[in-house]
Amino acid sequence: MIKSLFARAALLAVFAQPLLASAGAPLVVEVNGVRSADGQVVVSLCHEGESFPGRCTKKLKAKAEQGTVRVTFDDLAPGKYAAAVFHDADGDGKLTFLKEGIGFSNNANLAFSAPQFEPSAFAVSGKTTVRLTLKYFN
Repeated sequence: MIKSLFARAALLAVFAQPLLASAGAPLVVEVNGVRSADGQVVVSLCHEGESFPGRCTKKLKAKAEQGTVRVTFDDLAPGKYAAAVFHDADGDGKLTFLKEGIGFSNNANLAFSAPQFEPSAFAVSGKTTVRLTLKYFN
C-alpha cells in the first residue's frame, strides 16, 4: 500500500512537471531599425502598475545587429505590459539621448517626454510577439 502510494506520487510529480513549467508565456520583442552592430540593445519590460518606463523590473540585453534584434522574455504571467528599448551603441549602459536610438511598444509617440504606460501597453495571454522601430534623432 505504501509502495503504491509512493509510486503514484512519483508519477504525479513526473507528469505534472511539464504543466508547471509551461505556466508562463514567452514574449518576443522584435526591435527594428537598429542602425549599427555597435554596442547592445537594451529592452526594459514593465508589468501594469510598475513605473513605466523608468522602473521596469524585467530587463534583457542583446548584442546589437544592424537591422533587427529579437529578445525573448520567458514565463511571463498573463497581463498588460509595456516595453521601452534603446540602442546602447557606446556600451555605457545609459541612454545618450539624441545620439542613440529609442523606441516603445506600439511605437508610442515620443513628444516632449517618454510615453505613459497605456499608449505603450499590450496584453500577454499566451505566446506573444511585439514589434517596434527605434527612432534616432541625429
